[in-house]
Amino acid sequence: MRNMRAEKAQRLSEYLDISVLPSQVVMAHSPLRMFVDLHEKHVLVVGQGPVKQIARTLGFKKVTSVDDLREMFPFLDCGDFSRRKTDFSKYVKPAFDPLQAIILLGEPVRWEGALQILSDVLLTNGDPGSLSYKRGTLPFPHLPIIACNVDLVWMAEKPLPLPRFGHGMFLHCLETIFEKQTGKELHYR
Repeated sequence: MRNMRAEKAQRLSEYLDISVLPSQVVMAHSPLRMFVDLHEKHVLVVGQGPVKQIARTLGFKKVTSVDDLREMFPFLDCGDFSRRKTDFSKYVKPAFDPLQAIILLGEPVRWEGALQILSDVLLTNGDPGSLSYKRGTLPFPHLPIIACNVDLVWMAEKPLPLPRFGHGMFLHCLETIFEKQTGKELHYR
């Protein structure tokens, strides 16, 4: 993976017609380097692009993505009927260390599936494959959640100058789902 800060510095240099060094660029996820208390924990990383590589670059050691969970636990993401798995006769539960935190780098593709999986992770205290959830037994406080880019909307470029949903809108959906399911507030840093 090419350094994202270097690419951003190059684009800014060209756009502004001045020299911008990669060390001068702060990405939305750059502050995650400070969360050293989570760097050794098993984290679920959510967003688009090379999220696992980004997380590792920031210092996280044990990283799982939403796509990894879709592969390991194919019955979780069943909102899209074309992806729904119905034959579990050959399913073998994989060995899985429970997740200990959730890192939201940005809004994912396929919100409905990601929201379902995140909800499952929260309701099972990080072990979505355990299938041991019992209504009313939610551990609280829930797993730690760190969110980057909490803006609700962003402006699209021409020729479509309309506001587009941002990561904050995805986070708002997750908050609402969590509160409706549990009666409790979703907390994040």
